[in-house]
Amino acid sequence: MCINFNRLEEFKVAGLLGLGYAPISFPLQQSYQTGKVFSMCLTRRREIQTYLRFGKDVPTPPGGLRVTKLVFFKDMPYYYVNLLAISVHGQKLLIDPNVFAVRNQRAQVEAASWTMAVVEFLEMYFMCFPHLVRGARPPLGPPFELCYKWMTPLPPLPTLTFHFEHADLVINPEDLFIKVKADQQGNDLLCLAFIADKLLKFAPEDWSKNS
Repeated sequence: MCINFNRLEEFKVAGLLGLGYAPISFPLQQSYQTGKVFSMCLTRRREIQTYLRFGKDVPTPPGGLRVTKLVFFKDMPYYYVNLLAISVHGQKLLIDPNVFAVRNQRAQVEAASWTMAVVEFLEMYFMCFPHLVRGARPPLGPPFELCYKWMTPLPPLPTLTFHFEHADLVINPEDLFIKVKADQQGNDLLCLAFIADKLLKFAPEDWSKNS
């Protein structure tokens, strides 16, 4: 998606860029140049420039790439992967594997189900820190599922691991939790950055270098 900013800091959509695997998508139409390969960096941090890379411009990190298969469905030109399990703080959650299956219109419902499993585990985890107080979700902004009143120092924050087929993706605390404004008085919240609403390759990368 392309965005133009005007002087009033409002934005207008200038166009759409399709990155699915349908014949009309950009990667498929330009496959003779890109080899159907692309990567992107999308971040909420304004000091880091976002980017989109194709073909040979996609770097291979020193540690290599972790690989998991993409799952395709007829008449559904989206990217799906086989998620087998989820761990929080090194402990695998008791989630029925069927929850992770994509079943057409039920996909969002099942995603909400495992999101709540993560929330319930974190609620128990943070009970070990009585000085951490639960906070209501901010009235404006995304409907985060779990928030606590910001305090310093923060208790140790856990990692979350997605166990994909043949590959694990570890989400570090700085990416798993977000600091948000709770009200106009300047009070802050620590929120879980989750909203219950071919091959895939991934690896850690320092976005700030944009190399």
